Amino acid sequence: MLERIQFVSPTKMLIFALTTLLVLGLVMVYSSSALFAEQNLRDSTFFLKRQLIFFACALVALFVGTKTRTETYRQLAYPMYFGVLFLLVLVLIPGIGKSA
Repeated sequence: MLERIQFVSPTKMLIFALTTLLVLGLVMVYSSSALFAEQNLRDSTFFLKRQLIFFACALVALFVGTKTRTETYRQLAYPMYFGVLFLLVLVLIPGIGKSA
């Protein structure tokens, strides 16, 4: 007889893909920087720890972002857009963003 095909939910697929990318990224950061960090900083896991801290900050931002109402994003869209444009222009100013 024909067996029933069970599909994996898109949420589980997304979580699996993100976890896989995270683990591969952490392995790549550690493998490419362990020797340098050991020789110069005397801590082979310095960059790995730093990457994990940034990941934790990203998880907090993700949690806050998912709990924020859509209306709040709509109200802040233009101020954030112009703020980002202002910061992009600052990068082009010598002495602030790039050296001459």
